[in-house]
Order: sequence, then C-alpha cells, then structure tokens
Amino acid sequence: MRQIILIVALLFCTTNLFSQDTFKSKADEANKLLENQDYSGALAKFEEAFKIGTDDKRQLAWTASIAGICAQESGNVDKAIELYAVALKNNLADEDIINRQITLCKKKKNIAEEANTLMAAMKIMPGADYKYRKKLLYVYYNSGQFDKAIPTADTLLMAKPGDHKLMYMKASSLSKNKQVPEAIKLFEQILAEDAGYTSAYTQLGLVYYNKATSIYDNGRDHYNNLKKPTRMDYTNYRNAIKKSYTDYNKAIIYLEKSYAAKPSDFVKKALFTSYTRIENKEKAAKYAK
Repeated sequence: MRQIILIVALLFCTTNLFSQDTFKSKADEANKLLENQDYSGALAKFEEAFKIGTDDKRQLAWTASIAGICAQESGNVDKAIELYAVALKNNLADEDIINRQITLCKKKKNIAEEANTLMAAMKIMPGADYKYRKKLLYVYYNSGQFDKAIPTADTLLMAKPGDHKLMYMKASSLSKNKQVPEAIKLFEQILAEDAGYTSAYTQLGLVYYNKATSIYDNGRDHYNNLKKPTRMDYTNYRNAIKKSYTDYNKAIIYLEKSYAAKPSDFVKKALFTSYTRIENKEKAAKYAK
C-alpha cells in the first residue's frame, strides 16, 4: 500500500512538473502574439517569462531585446530602456539594440544609462571601442562630468595622438574642471599646430577673461565691503585691480582673433568688458552695445 501511494505521488509530481510553464514556453507564447503585432500582449507574456527566469544568459539577452522592442513599439520608453539594459548586460552584441537604447536614453535624458550603454558597447562590440568611447566623451562633456571626460579624452588621444578636436575637448574639460594652467597649455599647443582653430582662440580667450574677472571682482568686492576704507585700503584695491590687467590683455589677444574670424555677441561683450576694465575707453567703444 505504501509503495502504491509513493508511485502515485511521484506520478503526480512528474505530471505537475511537465505542465508547469517555463521561460521558453512563455517566450514562445509572446512570439506568437508578436506575429500579429500584438506588442502589448507579447510584452505581458515576456514579463511572465522573466518572472520564471532562466540561467541561459544568451537566451535571456535575446528575449530581453525583443521584449524591449515590444515595449518601445507600445510607447513604454522606460520599460524599453530597462529591457535593453538587461540585454546589453548579458552581452548582446547587436548594434541596432545599442542604437535604440542610446536614442531612448537621449530622449529621456537618462545620462547615466546612456553612459552605461556606451561602456557596454565598447566591451561587447569588436573593433568599436574608439567609436563608442568618443560618443562617451561627448556624453560626459555635455553633462558636465569633466572629471570623467578628461581621462576619456586621454584614452582616445592614445589611439589618435595629435587629433586637435580631441585635444580641444580635453582642454575645454580641463578649463571647466578648474585645471586652468593645464587647459592654457593645451589650448596653446593646439593653436601652435593649427593657427586657424577659431574655437581654440575663443576658449583660450575666455579662460584668461574668466581668470582676470575673478581677480578683478574679488578685489572690488573686498574694497566695497569695507565699512570705513582708508587710503591704504584704496591703494591695495587699485593694486589688486591692476593684477587683473595682465590676464585681460592676454584675453583680448585671443578674443580679438576669435571675433575677427567668427563674430559673436558673447565674445563682443567679453571684449567690451575687458577693454573697459583696463580703462581703454577708445577700444571699448568699438564693442559697445
């Protein structure tokens, strides 16, 4: 009797095991719905498959990518980003999915995931390291992550030494990261090698302009905050102001060249302020509003 009960129990367990849904069976159901372009229905079945799970990373990656497309076609951008991230995390080397993910991340301004996507692409796409690393450089730069942009530019420059665009990106990042001496040196190197690089004239001029303005404003504000300034205080104030003249004059050299090559209101205003503060009214009048 006991043996019969045991056999029945085993048969029940075996039958139940085979009747249970699997990751693959749910994915197959989703694919059938997908044939009729039922993206929402297919996505729901894929979600059921993910809840069941699988140890097959390749299968998981491909399924996540298809589910991501379903989510994207259904207008669920956040879910698409989430699923594409799963696919890439599991080493899906598919350029279309990478491009879809980058596009959606830009649309949602999801900078962190866009950077993650590009780093994954560098790892899983053979021979595409430079291409995606350069895109990553722009992501870091445009999002103000200059501390990350600098080493990224360094790596790119190892592949293409002397590339003035990359050097410019690095110099601009150094400047915005308050590494002014290093930025000046690199901008000067660019201009020594390419005297027609207008943007480098603009940025180098602005580096000196900002440096001078900081010195000037600090000296002025310190004096204006004194309750009862003495004659000595005024002398110290004037000396502090004159320290800014050196950098204003350097700024003018580069900003003049920038303005001559490509006039802009921003550079015009910087030139007006520079000439005004070094007390050259005649030259300042040229750039007055």
